[in-house]
Amino acid sequence: MSQASTPMRFDLPQPDFETQPFWDATREQRLVLPWCTDCERAIWYPRATCPHCLGDAVEWRNDAGH
Repeated sequence: MSQASTPMRFDLPQPDFETQPFWDATREQRLVLPWCTDCERAIWYPRATCPHCLGDAVEWRNDAGH
């Protein structure tokens, strides 16, 4: 006799100030990434300070599909 399996439960991430633009864009089926305007590099995961140059000039840009 087999037992019915219980489906796995996954908690969804809770957006915060740093990640809200990412989640808003996904609802519109768009991909946006935080971008450091000091060193011109994408940042992943979203954060307020660039891990590459430690700059804080971060803006959100649409991904061009690179």
